[in-house]
Amino acid sequence: MKLYLYAFLIFFTKEIEMIKVLFTHLLLLCLFCINPLEAAWSKPVTISSPISSVPEVSIDAFGNGVAIWKEFDGAFTNVQAATFVKGKHWKKPTTLSSVLGNNDQANPQVSINTLGYAVAVWEEFDGTNSIVRSSTLPFGGTWSPPVTISAPTFDSSQIPQVAVDPMGNAVAVWQRHNGSFNITQAATLPFEGTWSTPVDISLTTIDTFSPQVGVDNFGNAIAVWTNVTNQIIQGATLPFGGAWTAPVNISSSSDLSNVPDLAVNPAGNGVAVWTALSSGNFFTQASTFTPGGGWTAPTDISSIGVTSFEVEAAIDNFGNAVAVWSVSSIGTDIFIQSAYLPFGSIWSAPVTLSSSGGQAFDAHVGFDALGNATAVWDFNDGVQVLIQSSMLPFGGSWTTPQNISSAGQVSDSPQISIDPLGFALVVWVNETFSSIQSASWTPHP
Repeated sequence: MKLYLYAFLIFFTKEIEMIKVLFTHLLLLCLFCINPLEAAWSKPVTISSPISSVPEVSIDAFGNGVAIWKEFDGAFTNVQAATFVKGKHWKKPTTLSSVLGNNDQANPQVSINTLGYAVAVWEEFDGTNSIVRSSTLPFGGTWSPPVTISAPTFDSSQIPQVAVDPMGNAVAVWQRHNGSFNITQAATLPFEGTWSTPVDISLTTIDTFSPQVGVDNFGNAIAVWTNVTNQIIQGATLPFGGAWTAPVNISSSSDLSNVPDLAVNPAGNGVAVWTALSSGNFFTQASTFTPGGGWTAPTDISSIGVTSFEVEAAIDNFGNAVAVWSVSSIGTDIFIQSAYLPFGSIWSAPVTLSSSGGQAFDAHVGFDALGNATAVWDFNDGVQVLIQSSMLPFGGSWTTPQNISSAGQVSDSPQISIDPLGFALVVWVNETFSSIQSASWTPHP
């Protein structure tokens, strides 16, 4: 028995030593070899045909994405889309052709849910009026034939917006002229169903502009827009399966407010940001929404004495919010600034993200499921225009800006979408080659 025990101990000891050696070799391999999963932006790739612009991108819970844009074929503008499979590459773009014939299409938008089901909307001229059209894409499938979702008479000309919940139910909003005023309308799409008849969600006796929409994990929707007649931000909510509430004022009637942006998280918390004008100064304001609690009073979140514009917001799963915007200062420089709102607290003082010595515009921002934020923008240094990014780790500070696009070219209009684990897709217009380009961010494993 002792002999067997002794032999076992010798064998066990050798196994431990072998494991130690193997572990040491693996450790050295990790230290001295390049880790292909190390956090980094990929090189830019071209995903469109020439003469393309106004891209949008949306990503699902597994890092698969859809990009959509406007393309000019030499005679007409068309809407094109391409899909991205994580770990592979962008597929060849598809034209979301119209059954109405060769008519101009514009201002495409796309939203994809957690399981990869996508819904696209865009404007299209039917020969008489501008209408809103839509197409859907099941994960791994093909785009459905386009259908008209707006009313056939008068123009539905303002950029439509769409959002999709995890079950595949969609909500779209747009601006439509009713013969006297530009009002905000909405329609819903049950999963694998048909679009509902459009309904007016703003008052029919006022002009509106720039509607936005978001949905939570339960299919409840929030919409906001500019009441142009009174220069205030208004909003309405749609309980899943119910009817839109009456519009409510979100901004103050004493400030001239316009062009809101809206973000909604899975729990139904929302944040709206916009630009307001008071005493000759443009500044950024914000309000947050909680289910059952409504909208908070508007808060000034940009610095006093500087002009801010092009504002956008994001909200994470915990209800923390972030806003980004452009701000002009003394001299010719234009900076990207940001403010952060911990859930249930107050907005931080604004901080500058971009570098000096140039002009930064068109900032966009998103969160992953752990509360880490990433912002992108275009930066003109007088010689080239670069797409840049900065990251805000949860509880940390914004990182130094990093270039995403290629040097020596003109790139602008970036858009970003981030999956729960932090994998990000960015698309932009490469003006040098009149095409849409993309890069992806792979976080640390």
